[in-house]
Amino acid sequence: MANLQDLPLELVVIILDCTDDASTLRDCCLVSKRLGTIAQSLLYQYFIQTLPSSPHSLQHPLGLLTRTLVSCSRLGGNVRDLDIDASDEHDPDNNLGRSPPQYSGEILKTNDISRVLGLYDGDIKAFIDKIRRFPSMSRDAWLHSLQLEPNLLTLLLLLHTPNLRRLVISVDQLSLNSLNSLVRISHGGIPGLSFMGNLKRLHLRCPTADQGNKVVLSDIMPLLFLPCLEQLWIDRCSEDDADESFLTQLFNIPPGTLSVTMISFRQSCVGAASIQMLIRACKALRSFRYNIGTSNAIQFNPEELYSALYDQRNNLEDVRVNLSSMEQDFAPTWKDRDYGSFYEFDKLKTLSVDQPFLKDLSDFPPSLRHLFLQGCQSPVFQAMSHVSAQSIGGLLPLLTEVSLFSDVLYPGRMLDLPSRGATDLLFDESCEKLSGLFFGTNVDLQFESGLFEKTVDDYDFAFNYGIPGTFWPLVSLG
Repeated sequence: MANLQDLPLELVVIILDCTDDASTLRDCCLVSKRLGTIAQSLLYQYFIQTLPSSPHSLQHPLGLLTRTLVSCSRLGGNVRDLDIDASDEHDPDNNLGRSPPQYSGEILKTNDISRVLGLYDGDIKAFIDKIRRFPSMSRDAWLHSLQLEPNLLTLLLLLHTPNLRRLVISVDQLSLNSLNSLVRISHGGIPGLSFMGNLKRLHLRCPTADQGNKVVLSDIMPLLFLPCLEQLWIDRCSEDDADESFLTQLFNIPPGTLSVTMISFRQSCVGAASIQMLIRACKALRSFRYNIGTSNAIQFNPEELYSALYDQRNNLEDVRVNLSSMEQDFAPTWKDRDYGSFYEFDKLKTLSVDQPFLKDLSDFPPSLRHLFLQGCQSPVFQAMSHVSAQSIGGLLPLLTEVSLFSDVLYPGRMLDLPSRGATDLLFDESCEKLSGLFFGTNVDLQFESGLFEKTVDDYDFAFNYGIPGTFWPLVSLG
């Protein structure tokens, strides 16, 4: 009777490639050498669980993975997806006054390094041999700049995954600087070393930003030039306004030279000039996302952002910008604006912006499919009636979804509820009135999840902490 191993090699690969269960692939590795070779290559393609740094034993997963890939280059070539934590896990206060490790001697204390990393001496020596080929920086100076052992381990792993397509990595400023050093050197004409040369998606997380270990936009500059990079995600990025040379660097990038098609800033605070230069440097930016951070020390207004996005109006398909925050209120300065229709963005499919970003009666491009209005600070009935009329009139033939999100600083204003005397009955009546505007259209109007509970909480917050006497709590009559 025929079994799996009797099938042609191509069919076996297709069957195993449909398996998303790691335990099944591991079992296949034990069946036979032929089946094991196929299963093993698939088993090592994706490591999507976070692998923490600072290993202290041979059983540490990142150390074990690195040792395996270093010892078998074939497996390292199969890796396509990695999620790594390269940030310093120790309390920064405990690192104060600590001297960086001293590397000296012919093998630079590889015994000590190997013991900490859970790697063999030969692995470290092989890594150092690669460092020796870098003519632009001395070996000792480069290793000294690593500062922490986890950085060395992470770089050793990345050096042995030449076909990596997606990298999610938690970094601090030290580890990011080490990563940048290797990127600059490896793409500076060194033969045989294409560090992250096939990387398409890069996601940088900065978990220690609140501990004073922030990552600034200038630190990420070298990564923009990775030859195949298409998507760049940055969490908790800021801008060092004291570093005026960074803007000069951005201005020196010729417009339309970067291959990046998607840029996403999450919980970040970056200046308008930097954003504009970065967007302008992209050849064809299709997606831009920006979510404001908790600090507004450096921030831009919507008019500046709109101006920056306008340069890519013939390319952008997805724009998601959220500038609403508890610390800053933009609404008064937008009253007499003459921008914000997005009508000329003729490929735009998804638009998610704060309500004050737009005109009261905006004209949207016919390509629009999804519209999300967040931070709504004033009644939306007239604007929604306008959108409904455009949909019925065939001006928005592809629009299928409109979603509304209220603003905590303006409780009930999205639904035109009174500041004093708001009730659950008035809430329900307003929601039904808005939904009725889209009867007979192909548009599905949605309210944010838990809108009623949020509205009640917002009224309570405004009553307790807002202007005295302006708000009363919402009353339930139903």
